[in-house]
Amino acid sequence: MEDGQLHWVWQRRGQRDRSRPLGVVLGGLAGSVWFKQQHHLGRIVSTLSEILPAGLWDHLAVEGLRRNTLHLRTDTAAHRYEMEMIKEPLLEALNEQLNGVFIRDIRLTLGRLDDSTPPPDRRRDGRAGSEPSAE
Repeated sequence: MEDGQLHWVWQRRGQRDRSRPLGVVLGGLAGSVWFKQQHHLGRIVSTLSEILPAGLWDHLAVEGLRRNTLHLRTDTAAHRYEMEMIKEPLLEALNEQLNGVFIRDIRLTLGRLDDSTPPPDRRRDGRAGSEPSAE
């Protein structure tokens, strides 16, 4: 074959079908460690809401469970400090109540809990509010 014929054949070749049945894809995902840990996250959240004091639960967000470490976010430094103080008893209580799940550590980060509300408008003078100043 000449180069022109080879180029023509190469350009008109068909793409390989790389699709797989959905059951095969989900079967691989269901067997992964990530899926198993995320599966237990609902039980962890409900157990946390029962164990923690009511005032503290409102200032926490569960970010996830990775490598047997529970990642939580708090909205203030004071609540993060309070969580650090009860971290060990909380770990013991969680591991006792959750069968089949072992939580090795709790990592706490400081940040906003809910980004659904937009921040207040900032004017050029740095003060919050939308109405212009009467200067």
